[in-house]
Amino acid sequence: MTGPDVRADALGQAQQAVQGRGVQFNYYSGTGGRAAVALDTLVPPPVLVGRDAELQRLQREGLRAREAGRPVVMSAVHGMGGAGKTALARALAAEIGEQFPDARFEVDLRGFTPGHRPRDPGEVLGELLALVGFAPAEIPADAQAKGGLWRGWLAERRVLLILDNARDAAQVRPLLPGPRTSAGCLVVVTSRDRLTELDAAVRIGVDTLSVSDAVALLVGVAGRSQEEMAARDGELAELAGLCGCLPLALRPAGSLLAVLSAAEVIEVMRSAEHPLEHLEDVDQVVQAAFTASYSALPPALRRALGVCARHPGPNFDAASVAALAGRPRPLAAVQLARLLERNLLIGLPQGRYTFHDLFLGYARRTTDYANDDPEVRQGRRRLYEHLEAAVYSASAALTKQSMDQAASDQFGTPPEARAWLTAASDELTVAAQTALSEEWEQANAFVDHVAFWLTLDNKPEQAARLYSAGHAAACDAGDLRGQANALAGLGRVARIRNDFDQADGYLRSALRLHRELGDRAGQAPILLTSGFVAQARADLGEAEAYFRQALQHYGEAGNRLGQADALLASGRVARLLGELDRAHACHQQAFEHYRELEDRLGQAHTFIALGDVALARGNLGEAEAYGRRALQLHEMLEDRSGQAGAFRGLGDVARARRDFPQASAHYRRASELFQGLDDRGGQAQIRMKLAQLAECQGHHDEARRQYRHAADLYREIKLNKQADDCAEACARITGSGE
Repeated sequence: MTGPDVRADALGQAQQAVQGRGVQFNYYSGTGGRAAVALDTLVPPPVLVGRDAELQRLQREGLRAREAGRPVVMSAVHGMGGAGKTALARALAAEIGEQFPDARFEVDLRGFTPGHRPRDPGEVLGELLALVGFAPAEIPADAQAKGGLWRGWLAERRVLLILDNARDAAQVRPLLPGPRTSAGCLVVVTSRDRLTELDAAVRIGVDTLSVSDAVALLVGVAGRSQEEMAARDGELAELAGLCGCLPLALRPAGSLLAVLSAAEVIEVMRSAEHPLEHLEDVDQVVQAAFTASYSALPPALRRALGVCARHPGPNFDAASVAALAGRPRPLAAVQLARLLERNLLIGLPQGRYTFHDLFLGYARRTTDYANDDPEVRQGRRRLYEHLEAAVYSASAALTKQSMDQAASDQFGTPPEARAWLTAASDELTVAAQTALSEEWEQANAFVDHVAFWLTLDNKPEQAARLYSAGHAAACDAGDLRGQANALAGLGRVARIRNDFDQADGYLRSALRLHRELGDRAGQAPILLTSGFVAQARADLGEAEAYFRQALQHYGEAGNRLGQADALLASGRVARLLGELDRAHACHQQAFEHYRELEDRLGQAHTFIALGDVALARGNLGEAEAYGRRALQLHEMLEDRSGQAGAFRGLGDVARARRDFPQASAHYRRASELFQGLDDRGGQAQIRMKLAQLAECQGHHDEARRQYRHAADLYREIKLNKQADDCAEACARITGSGE
């Protein structure tokens, strides 16, 4: 392409616009009109990946606004430092620049540039007016007058204006076109602040990249082909994670891959106290990005960010930050919202917040974070107290018909309680572990409350890790009671996971310690769980003995909930032994306890048990009614294990009525739930039920298949008695010649 000399003549003024995708556009203004020269840039263009949706949205919204005759379209492109806002804005300019033939400008406002003060808008206006051809004598000294001249020049022109790295709305407003600009200017503003004060036509948040896009950026910067790096996908994904999927860190890390292997770079990053420590230039760039944002905060928000940095992680809400700071929750909520606007925190669902992985370390160092600081420790104790009370109240809200006033105020309904527990699970788990390590006095109770929720939420592995941490802490402290409680918890989790041998070992050790301590109340839940293990192994006599002892110990302690649990368990064994009157009486006593305690979970389990007794007596209508009531409660509580049990019971009733299609539907729904819970014991039981159903219908091939499947599942969890029963049933069908 030919054009005016790049030095420009004396009558012309050079105005540099946007660099994007390998082309730098320089515009010249002079008496002969305006012309453009496209020059190959000497600087390699930035690799832009993972921003197609944002780029398309910017293009779409800009075009739509122009077609509608809207004079000003303003897009506040916001995101944390280093997320790639400028690259996105430049990519937009490269795509749609030709739609703005009068001029295309990029202005770095230096709002968050380390070592520089934010640019004064009056100063920027003077430079822009000079670039468009105004002589120095024609440019007013007054900032407001400069703004008027600038808006007058923009009128009737089509101009693309990128205002990059804006500090705040006040810096941007004087640079905007006037409201009556008719030809259609497009203004794109990028900032780490959300600039909520600006009346933007569209706002686009620029987040960190997905792992796959981060890997693509690493490969692109390294100059290697996807095929060449395909064998290293796992390593590249790990490297992307160590870089926090932040383009600011990914680009220099990617450049290292041109000469080093991913494994070498990863090893260096892993060996450091924080991932970028040994990549000094990268660390300095990312640290500077954080520091610039931090320095721009008013003092109150700096203090608030320091409080957030003290949280053990990985996320938090306003109530937790208020507890840490010892301040009212509304104030904490406002400060968190303001930090989110400035992109120093990342917003999560349910009103929760977190740090970017890389920024957390900088926040702790910048705010003089120290674990052993007395003020920090005192704040964390307030946090533990708050979280222990909250998890207890929320769990109670799920299982009880009524709550005390404090719990009711915090968790108005069971769905609200479950939503909070689900969102807070990671925070609760980490906080409980930290409370153990800091030897908080109520740490064991905190662990129990959190582990109860985790098991209810079908996260037994997390509960087991928590109890293991509690056991290790108790061993270090020489706390026998703490060791016993942790072992009992591990036994309960192992039983839920159908690992009965492991459960037995934990429970025996816990029982021995409680007996050494003379703690009969502490023995009761261990005896109860030991009874469940014995019942699963089909040792009904041993199970009944355990339940009887548990009931006695719970009675001595005045623990009515424990008594109800023991009575319910005893009734189930009585039914299996054929003692239906005793079974019904036990269940009725258990139900009365649960009803008076307003424990909905216990009532739901009792309905299933009462339905089984009614079915054994031949009262099919009563059995179905109990099953429906149980299912309704378990669904309300979102208890999938209980729902599976209710569907199993309803399937048994339908089979007894010879309504085989309905029975099959109930059993298969129970099977789906048990599979989702990874409950092999429950799956095995339902496979056996499906085999019996097929046998009733004369479908012997299907019956044999289901019996074999059930036997395999039972053997996997070492329930050999049940496995042998299924194998014998399969052999009976085969031997019958059918």
